[in-house]
Amino acid sequence: MQAERLDLLQTAVRLVRIEDGLFLRPILERLIDRADLGPEAVLRHLANSGHIPDRSLPIIEVGVRRLWERDWVSALHILVPQLEEVMRSMLRRAGHDTMRAHRDHPGTTVEVPLGYVLDQLTTVIVDDGVIFMLEVVLDLYGLNLRNQFGHGLVSIGDCCLENAGRILQLYFMLCELRESEVASELSGADR
Repeated sequence: MQAERLDLLQTAVRLVRIEDGLFLRPILERLIDRADLGPEAVLRHLANSGHIPDRSLPIIEVGVRRLWERDWVSALHILVPQLEEVMRSMLRRAGHDTMRAHRDHPGTTVEVPLGYVLDQLTTVIVDDGVIFMLEVVLDLYGLNLRNQFGHGLVSIGDCCLENAGRILQLYFMLCELRESEVASELSGADR
């Protein structure tokens, strides 16, 4: 089963990289170059979605502004961890616990691993395409951007327009979800 999942995600990664060259790169470059569309419009769109925790928005704002300045290093180091927080927030708002007891330290809680978050999101987000893209970009068997950026494993080549575009695309995909596409009612408790 893991071998099949690995093959599927690696094939998807290859397709995503081809798609990036054909579509994502030129689209993101045109967005950034447009005088009438700046980081403020992107931030308004993200904030109006209802899926971005209020406490995360100022941090995401810095990341989006760095992206618009073509500072891929800063943008990705800010936006990747905050994307994980957006996903965890969606789970919490749907009533899922994103903390667990530490197995070696009684009375201590820690965040659940990202793999668990991705698995649990399938119970919250009905759109399989969103889940699949999250796995392709963030999963250990996919591009693994979360671990690369979260643990300092990136090279300067990983800090590129394509990865910034992928992450921004995931923000847009999550923020486009509406109540009809979410399996359980989100209470807003995490906002």
